[in-house]
Amino acid sequence: MKDRYDVIIVGAGPAGMFAAYELVDKSLDILIVDKGKDINKRKCPMVKKGKCINCEPCNIMCGVGGSGTFSDGTLNLRPDIGGDLVEIIRDSEKARDLVDRVDRIFMEFGAPKKLYGVNKKRITDLKRKASAAGIRFVEIPQRHIGTDNAPKVIEKFEKNLRERGVEFLLQSEVRDILIKNSKCKGVLLKNGKKIKAKCVLVAPGRIGASWLSKISEKHRIKTKFEPIDVGVRIEVPAIIMDPIIAINRDPKFHIRTKRYDDFVRTFCTNHRGFVVKENYDGIVGVNGHSTTDNESENTNFAFLVRVSLTKPVENT
Repeated sequence: MKDRYDVIIVGAGPAGMFAAYELVDKSLDILIVDKGKDINKRKCPMVKKGKCINCEPCNIMCGVGGSGTFSDGTLNLRPDIGGDLVEIIRDSEKARDLVDRVDRIFMEFGAPKKLYGVNKKRITDLKRKASAAGIRFVEIPQRHIGTDNAPKVIEKFEKNLRERGVEFLLQSEVRDILIKNSKCKGVLLKNGKKIKAKCVLVAPGRIGASWLSKISEKHRIKTKFEPIDVGVRIEVPAIIMDPIIAINRDPKFHIRTKRYDDFVRTFCTNHRGFVVKENYDGIVGVNGHSTTDNESENTNFAFLVRVSLTKPVENT
């Protein structure tokens, strides 16, 4: 590892890895730093022990590939799902092209070719039924990688980056970013080592949200708090969801409540999957997993309501 790089990326999740993928051909020295482990070492003890032993850091939430590596592994191939890309870049055609590019890259590294959500007639029928109940069904082409296959895809992705010169510094935590004359000059590791860089890209993911908030406050970096979606994870017999899953692997239903006009939605459906425990900075939460070779008799999904906070309590 060198003492200086052109670009240091904090976080080896999708944002960090795709950033490195785009930058690596520009003759730049790139270092990705993550406090988690390499993809082939990310093993959750809960699988064998049957309970969470509070690993620090959590092997599910941290490491190469990010927390999504052990999720359902569904790619929603639409620019206004998972955030609104058009709103960010102000170009609908470019947003669509970027989604297609991400999809091609995932397939390059082993994502399956099968697409869900492309049967127009069945989609139209489901839209009609949902609309009759006051619900909007969102039409989305989807590619299902699966919890068991996603690590294999990420491993190929990482191998590609390493072969092209990207360096990884794993099981190393960034304590702070180095600021001089209002410019970022590198990072400070937890062990006290400083690594300099012309540019620092910070992408710590969900597990690093609290850290990023503290860093932004310390260095007076302007931030904007987005709305937060809170709710529960619901589990039902899989047979109930079978007809819908045949149309969309991860169906998205949007609802506007009559009394308060709250925005409510379904999220992260795991058909014949499992509800699993996750830790977020000491707070216990749940997620869903779905594998291609180990099915349950149930289907689970999140049911969320969007909450926007205002001053003085606006930190979501």
